[in-house]
Amino acid sequence: MEKEICEQPEVIRRALAIPQQEIATLAHLMHEAQRNLLIGVGTTYYVALFGQYLLVSLAGQFTPALSADEVGALALMDPETFLLAISQSGETFDTLQALRHARAAGARTGVIVNVPGSSMTRVAGLALLQNSGPEISVISTKAAMAQMVLLLRLAAELSRLKRHGSATHPLNIFKELNHLSELLTTVLQTQQEYIRQLARRYSRYENWFFLGRGMYTSIAFEAALKMKEVTYLHAEGMPAGFLKHGTLSLIDHNTPSVFLMPPKEQNELYDLTLSSMEEVHARGGRVIAFGSDDVPGHVDEEVRLPKTSPWIAPFLHLLAGQLLAYETAVALGRNVDRPRSLAKSVTVA
Repeated sequence: MEKEICEQPEVIRRALAIPQQEIATLAHLMHEAQRNLLIGVGTTYYVALFGQYLLVSLAGQFTPALSADEVGALALMDPETFLLAISQSGETFDTLQALRHARAAGARTGVIVNVPGSSMTRVAGLALLQNSGPEISVISTKAAMAQMVLLLRLAAELSRLKRHGSATHPLNIFKELNHLSELLTTVLQTQQEYIRQLARRYSRYENWFFLGRGMYTSIAFEAALKMKEVTYLHAEGMPAGFLKHGTLSLIDHNTPSVFLMPPKEQNELYDLTLSSMEEVHARGGRVIAFGSDDVPGHVDEEVRLPKTSPWIAPFLHLLAGQLLAYETAVALGRNVDRPRSLAKSVTVA
């Protein structure tokens, strides 16, 4: 797991090397469709959810993300629908079933997948291979990071097709993405040891919350999933605004809450996240902040991330969440590469 976390700067370079024409072909299919859906399950569902936020923010297009296991119950498919599925292995049972369901209804289909020749590449009408290299650890890290990069490229290209906002031209996004590998390397070099020490101090806590707003909601879900998978601790990700609708009753001094703080220039998003953090502090909860700016008020721990654009910052938060899960699991003596009850590819119902 650690090896694959540390491979992510190179994986990003590979994702950026995928020809723009391949991204444009996928964007064109989405532009032509009357309805678009994103699906995945587990980590790839959270990747799809990240894509939903990107497509709304960058391209002005609402594209709901569904967990693949619920597609049969929720999605209405027809020839005017385009379904984009995301999978690391290309063999995930629920996602493969959803693709077949879509094809049977006449919908057009595409996949973002890491394994050439996998079942999904044969079932889908279009396959975008992410070229991340083999991911051996049961816990997906580098594959998910690459998928998120491709979704950012896709959203930027779709915004160009729709002429939705000159500031989001694909070349601008691509320019920002070109710095991502270097920024991830910086986080690994400057923050992993601090996160290791933090994990050792906090590994005794059995209940965790990961909170964010906007795009950071999907990162909070994924960071919590990583923590659950490898530590066997209870971890819950949620939108930070959800706190005051019931979850505040669980906050006390034995409950660490990890807040994913956006850059300060995202004024309203920053202020709303800060308000939720203050709610936790006021109830005696332990506060851990991931972010690039000083956070006013009481913070128990602060993982300082490099300053970057609002489109790139969530990737750095994701890396910090991966490291926290990994280091906490190591502190607890867990077998991070063979977590109990889990398999790399879920190929049965």
